[in-house]
Amino acid sequence: MLISPLTLLPVNVLQISVICCSVIMAAMIWPQPRLRGLVLLLGMNGMLMLFNLLEETGVSRHILMVTPVFSLLLGPVFYLLVRQLVFAKAQLYWRDCSHAAFALLLLPLAGQVQLVLALGTVSQLGYLAVAARLLWCYQQTLRAERSDADRLGLQWLIWLLLALGSLALLDLIRLNLQPYLPYIFRNQWYFGHQLLSFALIFLLVMRASRQQDFFDGLDTTTVATEHSAAGTDPQAQAVFLQLADLIAQRQLYLQPRLAVADLAKLTGLGSKDVSWAINQGAGISFCDYINQLRLAEVQRQLQLPGGKTILEIAFASGFNAKSTFNALFKASTGLTPSQYQHQQVQNPDPGRIQTATPPK
Repeated sequence: MLISPLTLLPVNVLQISVICCSVIMAAMIWPQPRLRGLVLLLGMNGMLMLFNLLEETGVSRHILMVTPVFSLLLGPVFYLLVRQLVFAKAQLYWRDCSHAAFALLLLPLAGQVQLVLALGTVSQLGYLAVAARLLWCYQQTLRAERSDADRLGLQWLIWLLLALGSLALLDLIRLNLQPYLPYIFRNQWYFGHQLLSFALIFLLVMRASRQQDFFDGLDTTTVATEHSAAGTDPQAQAVFLQLADLIAQRQLYLQPRLAVADLAKLTGLGSKDVSWAINQGAGISFCDYINQLRLAEVQRQLQLPGGKTILEIAFASGFNAKSTFNALFKASTGLTPSQYQHQQVQNPDPGRIQTATPPK
């Protein structure tokens, strides 16, 4: 008896490719404990593509429609992924399976595709909002405690989450318009959605794998607070002035990875006290304060004769990355570093400050 071969559409070829790539990428990042959440994401995405393939080729569609409930799993998986990235000691526990409870409960109703996918979109947006909150706390705490916040930051993950949230909303629109769309256009939209989804996941994996270090100062009990206005606490002002004097005299801002913990060791104060004093005294985060001192040092160096390049001066002044330095310099002076240097050569100002001093 002859069995007719399955006819694979372009979207099915894409699904097979996604399954293979997910397995390969998961194997590559498994040795890195901090990225185990990505393995969970890749595993879920690979399973989704497998069930999509089985259903669209008619292998399992007549038994049970499974793929719609995966929309209820994507949000929890992204939340667990973000949780593991921002918390140094976060692990995946069996109790985290509770996030999949709603999806399992709706499995018998998976045939009502529109309803399940609509609930899945709402779930994704809710979980993405919680994940965004975790990232906000991470960024705030990082800037309050480290001068190299841009090196350890996860801004790229925030943009990816926004892109995934937008994609979820577009898919909800697609699902509601399906009854009114031509068959060919509907399939092309679906293919584009699958391709873009995997592209974002691939970008997420690649970017996370390239992240050399993560900030370990955030734990599940940390509560990030907004910066208070400068000068609201006399005691904080007094401590800040002492810290500012110490930082300026020893030129501690030249250390590329200066942290609040380093100042705490030098002064005998607690890390939270140091962060609080700078936050109150300067009215800005520790990271912003140190970067202001570094910018003042760069501006001083650019007025002096010498053979150093601008980038050499920037790195010697404590900056970690060229892009961060250029952006901060332009925001502070309104000029690029080269424009500023050219201006100083043409119009030297001997009255300018010759040493980096704490901003008031």
